[in-house]
Amino acid sequence: MKSNVLMVVRKGEVAMVEQELPPLGPKDVLVKVTKSLVSPGTERAWILGLENTGGGENYPFKIHYAAAMVVQSIGPEVTTLVPGDRVSSYGTGHQTYDVVHEEKLVKIPDGVSDEHAAFGALGYICMQGVRKARLEIGESCAIIGMGPIGQLAMQFSKVSGACPVIALDKDDGRLELALECGADITINTGADNWKEKLSEYDLEKGVAATIESTGFPAAIQSALDITGYFGRVVMLGSTRGDCTINVYRDIHKKGLSVIGAHAFRVPETDNSPASWTCRKELETFMYMLSKNKFEISKLVSLRVESKELVDVFYNRILKWDMDLIGVIVNWV
Repeated sequence: MKSNVLMVVRKGEVAMVEQELPPLGPKDVLVKVTKSLVSPGTERAWILGLENTGGGENYPFKIHYAAAMVVQSIGPEVTTLVPGDRVSSYGTGHQTYDVVHEEKLVKIPDGVSDEHAAFGALGYICMQGVRKARLEIGESCAIIGMGPIGQLAMQFSKVSGACPVIALDKDDGRLELALECGADITINTGADNWKEKLSEYDLEKGVAATIESTGFPAAIQSALDITGYFGRVVMLGSTRGDCTINVYRDIHKKGLSVIGAHAFRVPETDNSPASWTCRKELETFMYMLSKNKFEISKLVSLRVESKELVDVFYNRILKWDMDLIGVIVNWV
């Protein structure tokens, strides 16, 4: 069976390519993609082969990210799914069909749209990062970068009990969206002396936790600067470049904990405090979506048909269109 797959064919170039799917293994599931999600910043970085993506090494490759799907057929040892089940995963990319191991698929609850479920992988990436911050009720939390990762991390911080939750970005439009999605405070980091604005909210001694979602070296320095004594800095965004830090001044003297939160470092089988499996994070996100815990619809800034996807990448995503947060691709 063949599938149309969006592939990165060489640095800076994408194309829709027809590929033969592998045969079903005993625990495999054939799925038809209904909606997929483009996270513009991350996918742009991989296509351009930016630092720490691995995108500039082996071509062609597909971007495994986020999608909602319908089960078509199952392997003989699959026990949790049947044809017709709606599922989300943390590995399917932009394509018409895919073969996925049963353990990577989670049922979409009734009442949760395919569009919202397509955020599943992004949800678990953000959830595991916020979980590592070990937020306590009433602690202040700042999130740097209000792209899709930052917007979701802000909402997870809110439901974790952080107060106030501070959204930081250079783009006024993204800050306005953060307010609509529940941020208590917004600060434009492009303004002069923006760090001093924290004193207006009785945070002149720094915030308890900062979640850095951009990966820009300058933002990492800002995260260290605004976090108070004995605070936590969570590195959720993948860094795209080297960062020079005065470790004594910025970390050691302040007693900070700096926590790496790459999604590749979550456990595969057993949960532990602040470190849950991908599957458990995804199941939890789906349950919380069913209880309307998050504002997802506002994070969709563009909806396109699959046949338009290549043009959207060239004309908007690779050109770093700041108006794009989440892009939903329709495959049916």
